[in-house]
Amino acid sequence: MVVPLFSPLYRSIIRFCDPHVPLRLRPLWEHPAGPKTVFFWGPLQKWCLVLTGLSDTLGRPGDKLSLPQASSLSLTGFIWSRYSLVITPKNWSLFAVNFGVGLSGLFQVVKVLRYKASQPPGSAGPTPALRRHGQAAGSCCRHACRAAATAAAVPTCRESGAALVPGLGGRKPDGGDRSAAPAAAIRDAGLWL
Repeated sequence: MVVPLFSPLYRSIIRFCDPHVPLRLRPLWEHPAGPKTVFFWGPLQKWCLVLTGLSDTLGRPGDKLSLPQASSLSLTGFIWSRYSLVITPKNWSLFAVNFGVGLSGLFQVVKVLRYKASQPPGSAGPTPALRRHGQAAGSCCRHACRAAATAAAVPTCRESGAALVPGLGGRKPDGGDRSAAPAAAIRDAGLWL
């Protein structure tokens, strides 16, 4: 187990720093949820979850975010925010980080709902098979364009003219370029919407 190896090291670092803590910071240092306890370091490390949620909110399009995951993240953050004020000692750093987790999840929920509301009625999103591969229906990996799929034609990329095979990451199953894939085989296999 790793923890017993680091406990003596941690305690010696705390003993070394103890006399050097300024008087202004003494109340924080001596607090029951201060740096001498796990109640301080756990919330400090949990801020990475908040930063990750915010980077997803700012960096990912709405169709790439998961509504159930964002909802559970938001709900968990707000529930644990309440809990952090009920326990003794009140842990304000735990409250702040959990509230941040709840807000970042709520931002993602709003982004997903706004994306879904902006879609025209009756437009079909990616099929479950395409969602597994992380590609939108009819998307070309090279140019990120969408083709106007009709029942009579195989969708093609507007720039390269390559046939779109969603879910294959720009390649045929044999590893070759998808522009060489026969259109009839793609249509018959039902690999496009």
